[in-house]
Amino acid sequence: MMKKILIIILFFFLTNSLLSQNGVRKIYFSKGKLESAVSFSNEVLDGNSKWYYENGNLKTEKTYSSGVLNGWVREFYGNGLLKEEHFVRNGVLDGISKTHFDNGALKEVKTFDKGKLKGIKSFEYDSLFVPTLELFVGRNKKISKKDQEEFICEIDVCPHPIGGIEAIEKNIIYPIIEKQNKVEGFVLVTAFINKKGIAEKINIIKGAGESFDIAAVNAVQKTNFIPGINNNSTVNSEVTFRVNFKLKK
Repeated sequence: MMKKILIIILFFFLTNSLLSQNGVRKIYFSKGKLESAVSFSNEVLDGNSKWYYENGNLKTEKTYSSGVLNGWVREFYGNGLLKEEHFVRNGVLDGISKTHFDNGALKEVKTFDKGKLKGIKSFEYDSLFVPTLELFVGRNKKISKKDQEEFICEIDVCPHPIGGIEAIEKNIIYPIIEKQNKVEGFVLVTAFINKKGIAEKINIIKGAGESFDIAAVNAVQKTNFIPGINNNSTVNSEVTFRVNFKLKK
């Protein structure tokens, strides 16, 4: 009996010691990608904390001081474009607050003074607005070696899917007959990606049969891209890559 009590006391002691540690606590998605990195000091939120999408782009960023929001609070769309940003001083909105449409264009600007709304200005949606590279502030700036090798273009940085080549593979609807007969293959395509990261035109360079070709085009059309970059600016561009059809083992 005494042994069990000692084990329970030791368990709670060790648990409490671990929980009372300071620093950044990280949580990961099931596939091992970082989901959040939250900063604590004496078990209280303190410092810069970040939450992420599974594609590696920032989702939310907040700064705390002794458990209270104190600094910029930013939220992002999945493609890395800024969605909202507010300045909070000691838990109260203070200064400029901005919201953006999903294409990066400014939607609304509010001005606060110690929590009191002093002014507001709204903007109409501009469908022709093209975001510059600087507006993709929440994007994952690391382009994997795999993506660098698999995407070919004639500009400084090729357009690439948000979330990498896996993003295209997730959008593949495997042709039924080929799946039943355990047929695999690949389709080589060239896609024209506009400044908004949308695949406007897709050409088959080397096909693998009508079913695979159609499935490849549909998968690329469903995928959102980070636009290509040339001379530090986002540009319309063409990129060539393979769409692989592999059955899960």
